[in-house]
Amino acid sequence: MMRHTCVGMAVLLLVSLVGCGRSLEPGKIPFQVTVNYNGAPISEAVVIFVSDGGTYANGLTDSNGVANMGTLEAGDGVFAGSYKVAVDKSELISESDPNDPTGNRILRSEAIFHVPAKYSDFIKSGLTAEVTEEGPHELTLDLVD
Repeated sequence: MMRHTCVGMAVLLLVSLVGCGRSLEPGKIPFQVTVNYNGAPISEAVVIFVSDGGTYANGLTDSNGVANMGTLEAGDGVFAGSYKVAVDKSELISESDPNDPTGNRILRSEAIFHVPAKYSDFIKSGLTAEVTEEGPHELTLDLVD
């Protein structure tokens, strides 16, 4: 059985999209999100903000469940506005065909969600964020089953 980790892929995607630096662009506001699941901080969860106008930000939670949101670089801030929020921590488990010498033929795949799948959907999550110059510049999301 071959195991692919979506979280690992999400981390790579975030690193490639947002880089490693941290600088605030004019108009961006530093914003921090803390994610708890069933009362405990959750690490390596991807937090995504999307506005109706298409403005986007994301962050990856650390071991304390804290994500510093950014648009172009990790933690480079968020533009003011109202956002729909999704939180995803999942992995894809795939079983390769043992008769395929290349190992590339997948017999079946299954997504495993480490937080309820509804939170990875902007519409179903029910999560929102309001980012303003005046603040607050942090948000705590308490996810439950």
